[in-house]
Parts: sequence; structure tokens; C-alpha cells
Amino acid sequence: MMRTIVNLLVFLLMLCPAALAQSDLLNDLTVEDGWVRCTATGVFGADRIQKPIRIDSPLPEDSYPAEILTLKKGYVSKKQMQSALRAAGQSTQGQFFNPRGSAMYTGDWRAKAAADISNEEAAAQAVRIGLAYFEALGVEVDPVPRSVSRPYDFDAYMEGQTAVYAHAFSDTSTFIDNARAHWKRRMKYEDKQPEYTAVHFNLMVGSMRLWSNPTYPAHYADEPDAWEGFSTGAHVIVSDSGVLVEAACDLFEIKARRPIEGDAVYSDYLETFRQHGSNGVFPAQDWQNALYIALSNPDIGGLSWGAEEQPYQNQYMTEPITAYGFSTVITGIKPYLSAISRSDWVLFWRIETTDEFADGWRRP
Repeated sequence: MMRTIVNLLVFLLMLCPAALAQSDLLNDLTVEDGWVRCTATGVFGADRIQKPIRIDSPLPEDSYPAEILTLKKGYVSKKQMQSALRAAGQSTQGQFFNPRGSAMYTGDWRAKAAADISNEEAAAQAVRIGLAYFEALGVEVDPVPRSVSRPYDFDAYMEGQTAVYAHAFSDTSTFIDNARAHWKRRMKYEDKQPEYTAVHFNLMVGSMRLWSNPTYPAHYADEPDAWEGFSTGAHVIVSDSGVLVEAACDLFEIKARRPIEGDAVYSDYLETFRQHGSNGVFPAQDWQNALYIALSNPDIGGLSWGAEEQPYQNQYMTEPITAYGFSTVITGIKPYLSAISRSDWVLFWRIETTDEFADGWRRP
């Protein structure tokens, strides 16, 4: 127990010496009406330059229990998948792939996809169908999607590209031409109908969210510094006409729980984490501690302070244009479970950010 506590304290001191010594990093933090707001101070680079970072985030969830979960691969049968499809109002005809640890269904991509609904209505419909399917399958997912997109819709793609470049640059023509050419190259051999919405969810176990790209020390005898990684998640693709054409998820079950205190696997992870660096999440005791670590160690929290307005020119431009300045805004502080070994998972935290431009527009 004492070794783990010492390792954790050393870990925090290595990661955030300024955070522990300068409590004024978050002096102006306010929590009101379920929202966390302030302009904090971030410390950047070897010279530890201080820059303002805005926090505009929903009040974070409670921290997960201080324990290590051992997870094992789950399993669902074809019959269970068909039952879940019926519960979601879908056809049970299609292809099923269900080795232990994952489940994938492919439906009728030839069915008419178009319908007289907006993209926003199509997104809400796809989320609703996806949640109904995974709930009936007994797979727990975060009801707030990780992403919602129109993967085969040229108009939606160009609308998104135009919005980003219009706020970021004084002249968008070169970027829009390149985006259009990129789409044509990428979709040259794609024949799917455009009227589909893809929704990606984070998996959960025991009401705790799993990180989508966990990594952990591999402990190879011939490569002691190597790390391994994998991906987790669940997704659906739904047509505007309401047909579920694809559904896939990883499957996990809780095999055992044990305390963090005195755990050799966790101690080993903390000792090697700093040399490897963050993969989007990092250890912290609670959300306030996570903010301290991120603000005083941007390499761990993934923060930047934004950019000032400046001239910009690339190889496709005959003269410079203006790249507008933007600032970083912290929009979320979330707990996750991430792997510290092939099967052991423990509490980590993620700081979500976006870019905000002078006119108040934020990058999606």
C-alpha cells in the first residue's frame, strides 16, 4: 500500500510541479447551474510560458471507484443479435459475425436509403436505433455518442469543410478545391448511397466509460520499452429511411475487482507512464486534479493555447492569406477506464477541448 501511495505522489510531482505549487492556476473556477467556468492559466513549453485557457464545461461526473477491474471478452449469439434487431424495429436478415469479444451485423445496403428528413433528424433517428439495438443486446454504451457523421454524403462533407475554413482563413478557395479533390479520390470506388448516418459510441461496463484507444506496457523481453494498444467501441450505420445496415461492438464483462492500494501492476504502470506519454487520457484522482495536471503539463493533457492571427501561404497559393487567430476552450472533463495491462483497467481522465475563433464560432 505504501509503495503505491509513494509512486502516485512521485507521479503527480513529476507531471505537475507547477500545479501543486501554484494553486492560483484555478483560483477563479466557478461551479454554477451544473457548469464549470473560468479563465485559468496554462503553463507551456520548456520555458513554462503562462497563457490563458478558458474552461466552459459541464460539471464533470463523479470519479470512478479506486479499484482495478479485470475484464474478459464477452459473447453474444446470432439468436441474441436477431432478437436485438427485432427490438430495434429492424429486419433479422443479414450477415452475422460473432467471435468471442465482438459482434457485427451487416444488413441490406441495397435498400432504399433516401427519405424526406433533415440531416439533424437522420442523426437523432440513427442514435435512437443504435441505442435501442445495443440495449436489447445487453451491451452498455454511453448514450452521448462519441461522433455522428455522414460518411458517404458529399454535400454534408463540403458543408462541414466550408464552415471550418470560412472561420479559419480569409480566403477559402484553395482549401475548398483541395477538399473537393480529396473527396473524389477517396470515394472513387465507393458506390454506397449518400443517405446514411454513422454513429460511434463509447462502451461502458458497470456504468463506467471505456477509453477507445487504451495502451499499456508490453513487457517484451527483447523490447522492454514497447507498449501495446487496441481500440474499443460500438457503432451503427443507419439510412435516412430507418434501415440499420451495420452494427458492431466489442464485448467486455467484469471478471474481478481489486483495490488499487499496493497493486504491483498499477505501480509498474505509473513508473513507466511518464516516459511513454499520454494517449489522450491520464491518471488523476478527481476532475480538479485532472485539470491541474493538464494545465501545468500540456503534453499530458493535450492542451495548446491556440494561435494568433498571422499570414499563411502554402504551395497551392500564389499570395498569402490571413489565418485567423483562435483560443483553446476546455469543453469537457471526463472519467474513463483505460487499460494498464492486457486485461486490467483503472480510472483515467480526459480533457476535451475545441478551438474558438474571434466571432465566437467553435470548431465541431
